[in-house]
Amino acid sequence: MRFQDAFILLGVLCVGAQFAIAAERKATPAVVNPALRSPLRETISLDGTWDFATDPEGAGEDEQWFLPGKDLPGKVFVRVPGCWEAQGVGGPGNSVSSGGERNINPLRGCYVGTAWYRKEVPIPHDWAGKQVWLKVGGVNAQGWFWVNGAYVAHVGTYCGTYKYNITDLVRPGEKAVVAIKVRNDVAGGKGLFGWVHRFGGLYRSVELDATAEVLIDYAYVEGDFDERKARVCVKLRSLSPDDGAGAHCEVGALITTLRGKKVAVGTGESYVMGSQTKDVEIELALEPLVPWSPANPHLYKAEISLKLNGKKIDGWVERFGVRKWEVRGRRFYLNGKRFFVRGYGDDYIYPLTLCSPASREAHKKNLQIAKDFGFVYVRHHTHCELPEFFDAADEVGIMVQPELPYWGTGSSASDGSPVRPKGDLAELVTHYRRHVSLATYCFGNEGHMGSPIDKELYQLAKELDPTRLVIHQDGGRGNNAENSDYWTIPHQLDDSRPMIIHEYTNLGTDEDPRLAEKYTGAIMPPCPLEPFKKELEDTGLSLEWGYACIDAGNGLQRIYQKRSLERARMDPNVDGYSFWTILDCGRPSAQGLLNQFWEPKASTAESFRQFNGPIVLLAKFTPRRRILAEGDELKIEWWISHFADIKIKNKTLAWKVIDTNKRFIFGNKTLQSGEIPGVTVARGDVKAIGAATFKVPPLKKAIKAELSVEFVGTNAGNSWDLWLFPKIEPKAGAGEGLCASQKVHTALAGRYPGMTKLGSPEAADAGIILTDSLNGGALKALEDGKNVILLKLKGINPGVKLGWWWKCPQVGTAVARHRAFGGFPHDGYLGEQFFRLTQSTVRMNKGGYNNVDHLMLGYGYDRRAECSGGKGNMGYLLYVFQARVGKGKILASGLNLLSPHPESAYLLNEFIRYVKSKHFKPKGLFDVSKSAVK
Repeated sequence: MRFQDAFILLGVLCVGAQFAIAAERKATPAVVNPALRSPLRETISLDGTWDFATDPEGAGEDEQWFLPGKDLPGKVFVRVPGCWEAQGVGGPGNSVSSGGERNINPLRGCYVGTAWYRKEVPIPHDWAGKQVWLKVGGVNAQGWFWVNGAYVAHVGTYCGTYKYNITDLVRPGEKAVVAIKVRNDVAGGKGLFGWVHRFGGLYRSVELDATAEVLIDYAYVEGDFDERKARVCVKLRSLSPDDGAGAHCEVGALITTLRGKKVAVGTGESYVMGSQTKDVEIELALEPLVPWSPANPHLYKAEISLKLNGKKIDGWVERFGVRKWEVRGRRFYLNGKRFFVRGYGDDYIYPLTLCSPASREAHKKNLQIAKDFGFVYVRHHTHCELPEFFDAADEVGIMVQPELPYWGTGSSASDGSPVRPKGDLAELVTHYRRHVSLATYCFGNEGHMGSPIDKELYQLAKELDPTRLVIHQDGGRGNNAENSDYWTIPHQLDDSRPMIIHEYTNLGTDEDPRLAEKYTGAIMPPCPLEPFKKELEDTGLSLEWGYACIDAGNGLQRIYQKRSLERARMDPNVDGYSFWTILDCGRPSAQGLLNQFWEPKASTAESFRQFNGPIVLLAKFTPRRRILAEGDELKIEWWISHFADIKIKNKTLAWKVIDTNKRFIFGNKTLQSGEIPGVTVARGDVKAIGAATFKVPPLKKAIKAELSVEFVGTNAGNSWDLWLFPKIEPKAGAGEGLCASQKVHTALAGRYPGMTKLGSPEAADAGIILTDSLNGGALKALEDGKNVILLKLKGINPGVKLGWWWKCPQVGTAVARHRAFGGFPHDGYLGEQFFRLTQSTVRMNKGGYNNVDHLMLGYGYDRRAECSGGKGNMGYLLYVFQARVGKGKILASGLNLLSPHPESAYLLNEFIRYVKSKHFKPKGLFDVSKSAVK
């Protein structure tokens, strides 16, 4: 199905089937703010300052604010493009969202209702005898347009850009008044655009065009990878009188590289009668053909001209690329090569502008960051981005999946918009097929449009544009072989189609109040600094501890992101993922790889690309945890996930383990290394490629080591942390001066010969008591001025896993750089070496912990309590602390230090060493009578 059929389908939308308003002018597709313009087409941009007034009573139309000479009452000035909220209209307040999901935020401008825009535009003298068009880039939620007091059109589209002929309403050499009524209190039909707020305004450019009576009404270029050619598709329109006469039109097409090198040239002809349209197609061979791909986003330029009687009267310029995106069996192929979808989710996050900026450069900057982190595909959750976004994606090399704005079917969408999937799909195809980055059509999120509409939509998409893939729903159980080209797991697991993991690796952490000063636009700081500081002060904590917990959450998030993506890349049945999400969405958690300003939180682009690139080296470890004692062996099975353009034939795989703590002039100390020569891998292989064994050498102290692997002579490499501990062997006299409660003595007596039991006569001479509770004996020892190591706390075990979307008991745990931990290797937060240690805590807001010395502290959140109507915030959780108690001193820990794990034994030994030392001088005070540790 080509131009004609698509335009017929669009007619349902374009002529105002949504709202019955008389005298609507015909809407035809247009391109506003194109990447390239033809010098043969005259355009006036209406960007800039407009008169503006709110109309909360809805009086403007009755009072005819649209008439020339009628000034807007109480007018101010706003900028176009942009939404009025970003310019403070309505003053501060919370957002009013729409759609199936909501993200309430404080806004600088929160006006919801009707408002008016008005601008005087000089019409050039030399536009006399020409056709004048009003082109509307985008309005939200809906707009009504007047020119010189005459009603023109209602605009309430999903994603399209339309033009309206206003020749009879303007006079060359005079000013024209363009007036627009905009409402953001009605349904917009744009899906996730409104999940933060029903923003209002002209969010893209408004333009005026001047053309001849015969013009290029619309055009796009479609590349054909198999035939190595381009198809230039042009729709001609004649506005000449329908008097039986016609015009013989010659259409020329010149294809060059973006640098101007000529590639192909051709012409087409058509005879267009008055008040008619005609389609002209020109097929041109592309020699040489340079396909578009994320690795090489090559674009061509097509200069299209229209000649009448041998004279050029109109022109159009298109950028385009050539690529083939397909499914073969159960695999993805791009340009005939196996392809792995390294995708991310985009939830329409724009804290400064609220609406997506109509700026190619802004989107290009963001998309390049995404690509630097290894991503090549973006899914737009139930919305379609602006053409400027697609322009940028074309340039950067990011494949795009826009979606219809539905979570299912019914009489209306979640924001009250009519459900019109066929019309929306036709609009999407018509307006966005020109972008080579558009990869996949999707009809919604986690729902089902019903039958037979699901099959009909699939068939319609294939008829309108067979060059793209189709997925009925991203996520959910509604996809089948009759409505989708591939599956989105985990809901579908058969091997008949390719599979992309839906909304993968969403890990909830806390928002960062240090970013508050960056929220200078539409959205005010979602996490202001003052309440954050107040909670810390009330809990007896410093600002540094609060920041450390946030950084700890980001560090833990980084660990799980690496684990998750490596697990996906090692599964031969997985063909891609949609990482969820690249940016913090804000409430209910900060779950993104980057913050809302596209800044890294914990991972660098270089480190993240190691496991999110086209080629990834992987490892299966035995034992699974990379925590070892001297003499232990770590068996490594090397794997590869290869989807790069480089050839891997007879390559050498080299690996080594270095001590990251010992740095010499020429680098770190290498503990062991090895090579596997002659490795050959085909593109698309996900398989084991060799094995190695690392044996932990004798150690005097614990170290953090790094295991790294690379293909020699390539950029392919990866690395993992190892934690290596000396064995804590029983030594004669090691327990002298120590006594322990019954449970602790049973666990540790063999490790510390000479340790006595608490309460025994021999215990009187002990200077340090190890106990699992502050019972009478331990309290007596503190009263007597002795030192106590408490090895169990009475609160919850928050675990080590972060929540999905919502925050959970583990949001992030910081570890002090303190002598108490001795030589235990850590990076200041709860990392994998602590996973088996995490056990019990106490809540800082329940008991006398404000004045103790805090050594290991996290933040917790109770999602179940929030869902049942209570407060979800558990507050700060204390894992390890020290303090003075009367004449004595205490080091208290909820960590699992009685197990035989090497990290447990080593850290307990460090605690004992510290308490024995002259450095054990707690400054804080602990009131046991107020605590929950007894």
